[in-house]
Amino acid sequence: MKTKMTGFFLATALTFGFGIAVPAVPAVAGGAPAGWEPVSSMLAGANAGAGQKLAGTVCIACHSLDKGGVKKMGPNLYGIVNNDHAHMEGFAYSDAMKALHDKKWTYEALDQFLFSPKESVPGTKMFYPGIKKAEDRAALIAYLRTLADKPAALPKQ
Repeated sequence: MKTKMTGFFLATALTFGFGIAVPAVPAVAGGAPAGWEPVSSMLAGANAGAGQKLAGTVCIACHSLDKGGVKKMGPNLYGIVNNDHAHMEGFAYSDAMKALHDKKWTYEALDQFLFSPKESVPGTKMFYPGIKKAEDRAALIAYLRTLADKPAALPKQ
């Protein structure tokens, strides 16, 4: 079996004795979700207060947000920006998320995942349908950025 990294995602192919590579079902599909538009240019001006309100109504049902917070249905999100995928020790991540353990939750990765978790990381256990409104995703990501001992630098424009 051959494995190669394609951008942010993992692709696998099975090679049979005839030297023919047959693509296997990838552990994680590549590419951005259909209809996704990046919010990176909006982050500097995003309303973190609105993101906190959104997190308090949407995220808190499955995730803890405080430093050292417990795992719930989902992992703790404190320090998530630029942290590793599958970062929380002892949490039962999907195989798809575990395959990304060495990849960072960059602003772009968070943005794509929040837009459509199932398209961004096929096989994820997160059943939330996503946040389609770019302004809301930017606000939520701006808030998640504040949940850190030292908030990550904003992306360069």
